[in-house]
Amino acid sequence: MELLRYVPVGIIVVLAAAQLLPKKIGEENKKIALDLPGATLATVGLMALVYGLSKAPTLTWSSAEVWSLLVAVLSCLFCLFSTRDELSNHLCHFRYLR
Repeated sequence: MELLRYVPVGIIVVLAAAQLLPKKIGEENKKIALDLPGATLATVGLMALVYGLSKAPTLTWSSAEVWSLLVAVLSCLFCLFSTRDELSNHLCHFRYLR
């Protein structure tokens, strides 16, 4: 339940970022599009990875909860990499990972 108190804060931060992020130089009147699907997939994937790795010592590596979290990480990464060609405003350009 402790996690639920951070959800409103996250929603406020996302809404404020959409309104307050600086605009690109020379494009003062255009709004910057955010990569919300990429940010959501990256956040959920990293959160599941950290939570799964932190629970693994107490629940053991053979528990279903740990493996389901690791499967969630892999599915988030798969979705993040498979949707990167459809977006024009990437969260991270994957050419830097080569």
